Amino acid sequence: GIGVDEQGLRLKAVANIDPNAAKIEYKPASGKIVSQFPAETMALISGASINQYWQQISEQSKSDENAAATFNQVRQQLKATADIDLDKDIFGWMDGEFAIGAISSNQGLLASIGFGGVMVFDTSDRKTAEAALAKIDNFAKRNSVKVAERDIKGKKVTEWQIPQGVLLGHGWLDQDSVFIAMGQPIVETIATTPAQPLDSSATFKTATASLPKPNMGYFYVDMEKIMTLVNRN
Repeated sequence: GIGVDEQGLRLKAVANIDPNAAKIEYKPASGKIVSQFPAETMALISGASINQYWQQISEQSKSDENAAATFNQVRQQLKATADIDLDKDIFGWMDGEFAIGAISSNQGLLASIGFGGVMVFDTSDRKTAEAALAKIDNFAKRNSVKVAERDIKGKKVTEWQIPQGVLLGHGWLDQDSVFIAMGQPIVETIATTPAQPLDSSATFKTATASLPKPNMGYFYVDMEKIMTLVNRN
C-alpha cells in the first residue's frame, strides 16, 4: 500500500513466508539500543541475533562450491594475518540486539566526508568479545597504529591514533553493550549519553510511530540530512 499524509509519503507491505523455507528463528528486538544513538544520526539499521543470520548464511554457502571457497578463503586470511576466527571471534558473540548507524560530523578526520560510522552490539559473552577486540588491537599495533586508552566521562575507551587524529575507538557502554566508532568526535559522541536520543527525536518518532512494536528492527534514513550532505559534496 502507498499513501500520503501530513508528514509525508508512507508505504506498507505484508509478505507471507513459506514456513518450509524459513529456517531462521526470527526474534523481535526491543529497540532499546536505538536510544544509545543521538538525534544527529542520519541513517541506522538495527535488529537482533547477527550470529544466527551468519550461521544460516554459512550453512547455505556449503551447497555452493564457489561460495564455500570464498568463505573459507576469508576465514583463512583472517586467521593468518590477525589470528582471528571469523565464526567465533567476529560473529560468535553477536547474540543480542545490534545497531549500525551513521552520525553527522564536520570535525577531525570526518570533516571531508561529513559523517562517521558507529556499531553497537549487545552480547551475553563479553569475555569472547573482549578477546576479539584485543586481537584486532594487536593487529593494528603491528601495522604502525598507536593504540591507547583514555577515559571519556567514566568510560574506558581504546582508540586507534594516527598523525591525522583518531581513526577508530571502541569501549563498553554498559556491562553488555560494546561500541565501535569511526573517527573523532564520533567516538566521544557515542561514549556519552546523548542529550536527545534518536528515538526521542521528532523525525524518528514520525517515521516509526505507525510501525508495530516490538519488531525485528529498523532501517531508518533521514533524507533531509542525507541530501544536505549530498548537495554539499
